[in-house]
Amino acid sequence: MEDTREFPRDALRRELFKPNIVPRKPAIKKPAISPSRTTGPATAPAPASASAMTKAPGPVPSPTPASAPATTKTPASAPPAVPALASAPAAAAPAETGPGRFDRILSRPEFKPLKAVLDRLGKDSETKNAALITTNTYQMFLNKLGYSVTVVKQIHEQDCYARLGPAGGIRAVVPLHDTIGYRTLVTLVNYDSTVTTTPQATEYYDAQLAAFKTQLMSRTGNAG
Repeated sequence: MEDTREFPRDALRRELFKPNIVPRKPAIKKPAISPSRTTGPATAPAPASASAMTKAPGPVPSPTPASAPATTKTPASAPPAVPALASAPAAAAPAETGPGRFDRILSRPEFKPLKAVLDRLGKDSETKNAALITTNTYQMFLNKLGYSVTVVKQIHEQDCYARLGPAGGIRAVVPLHDTIGYRTLVTLVNYDSTVTTTPQATEYYDAQLAAFKTQLMSRTGNAG
């Protein structure tokens, strides 16, 4: 029969070399987590600090002084409208007289040679205007003004100046230097109410007088 007695020394050895067996805890079944929920642990809101909870006192607003009641400024009434006075119609320009028209047209540059002769005749514009209306040629026009015409073949201009004056009988020497025809046409106005001229001068002044009368009697002579 086997001896099963245990000695104290064997019991101590068995106790020292006893394996450390930790009992297993039963598994705890975790609840299923919905995909829409956050998987991380919910963090509790941090408690407000004492300094944040205590509101710092702001500057005390100064009392607003009572504003004076606003005064409504009444606009000054406009002076009563004065009815505009009807402007007086512009005064019509005085109608041009016959002598005025005669002088105005005669002053045009193209009639400068004719004007030089007519200015030496010693007649006013009214008389000359009336004579021109009733005549058609240069000689007839001079006759109407009381001058007889003497036509000579040639007149020497320089010889005429020596006869100027009552003693010589010549009141005015009117030369016309024709640069186109290279000639000088001389007209003499005499104290005995005669006009001495040449055939070439008579022909030239006939054309001048006809053009002048055309403008005097038509719209081409109107001002403007």
